[in-house]
Amino acid sequence: MQNEKDLLDIALILDGNNQGYENILNRHKVNVFNTVLRIIRNRESSEEVSQDVFVKAFQSLNKFEGKSKFSTWLYRIAYTSSISYLRSNKSRKENSSDIELSTLDELGLHSSDYPMDIEQLDNKKFINFALNKLSSEDASVISLYYLQEQPMKEIAKILYMKENAVKIKLHRARKKLHKELVHLLNLEVKELL
Repeated sequence: MQNEKDLLDIALILDGNNQGYENILNRHKVNVFNTVLRIIRNRESSEEVSQDVFVKAFQSLNKFEGKSKFSTWLYRIAYTSSISYLRSNKSRKENSSDIELSTLDELGLHSSDYPMDIEQLDNKKFINFALNKLSSEDASVISLYYLQEQPMKEIAKILYMKENAVKIKLHRARKKLHKELVHLLNLEVKELL
């Protein structure tokens, strides 16, 4: 369904209708930003790279062949742009504590979409905090699979990996995430007592 909307909007854009740009941007901006943020781990830089991702995508839109879903193609651009950014800024280490995931929008959620109570929001914060403790690649695999609901085949295309390697990477990343969550929750329990 989403891919059909993307394809219709791409046709609009290629025909010169600017409404397609806005539709695609609104549909994918949160997931692109979250993908970039998981890799770069700095809010300001992630905003900048996310904007660059959409510029690159729109400039190259006529090269999109439709062999995969548009979202896969777009997230692949986000992934490679993020990795390129990190490589070009290798000397400047950015601290993962720069990530502030304190509002619903930053979690990729909107209060009108999800009636959440405080406990659910706290759970999201714990999960995001634990994800930020993982390597960029591990966090990306988990985010793509669970948060963006991408199938293994699409994740493999985005991350330039074989599907079996993605399955192994996801399994290992889940174990690491579990370990981080257990550690975080044990600390939380100790603070409460």
